[in-house]
Amino acid sequence: MLSREVISFEEHQQYYWVNLKDGLKLMIRNYNHSDILVFDQIFSKREYEIALNFLKINFNNEKKVIVDLGANVGYTTVFFGRSFPAAKIIAIEPDKKNAEVFLTNVQQLDCNVILYQNAIDSEGGGYFSINRNFRDGQDWSLVTKPDMHGMVEGISMDDVILKNSLEYISFFKVDIEGAERFIFNSKSNIEFLDIVQLLAIEIHDEFSIRNSIYDILIKKGFCLFEAGELTYGINKNFNSR
Repeated sequence: MLSREVISFEEHQQYYWVNLKDGLKLMIRNYNHSDILVFDQIFSKREYEIALNFLKINFNNEKKVIVDLGANVGYTTVFFGRSFPAAKIIAIEPDKKNAEVFLTNVQQLDCNVILYQNAIDSEGGGYFSINRNFRDGQDWSLVTKPDMHGMVEGISMDDVILKNSLEYISFFKVDIEGAERFIFNSKSNIEFLDIVQLLAIEIHDEFSIRNSIYDILIKKGFCLFEAGELTYGINKNFNSR
């Protein structure tokens, strides 16, 4: 855990408490889980630093609205939430155990955080099961699969926008292990992209959807660029509020 953010940690039987320089205290489960790898991505490698700086420089006077799809245990939400204490962050995470740790990690934030323990769905109302055999099979690689007998209810982006009366989304983060195919397809209403200022997607090439996602975003007026494993999109048509 080679992060300049960490000042100390406390070891417990099943997890660690990690104390950050800014006073926040985060839970990291033991090595049976992928939490340490996600922490490294967010706080050591600073995977979303580009997005953070973009939001600080642009639209600086508006209240930030962030949608975190694939919220895992909350590290990305914390990364943005501590910089924007007036923000509204809407997080979606399908796995119950991940969601429980998420709630523990974000309770110290001053911003308004809303968590939906759901799977992202093209239309909403469907049910999903969780496949734990994708990639390394750890908590950051859980795949949602449509399943009428599944225990996880689906939620669409239309649902998210309606429930929260969103007029704009400052940053739309998508890291959902291939479930991006449920957002960017013929059944899904992609009109919500019109209110997105900046997005970052980790596209999972196992599902052969990269080119179709590029086409959709470019047609919607996004300027795309790659940074590490992420595809960033800046909405050229969005007017500053």
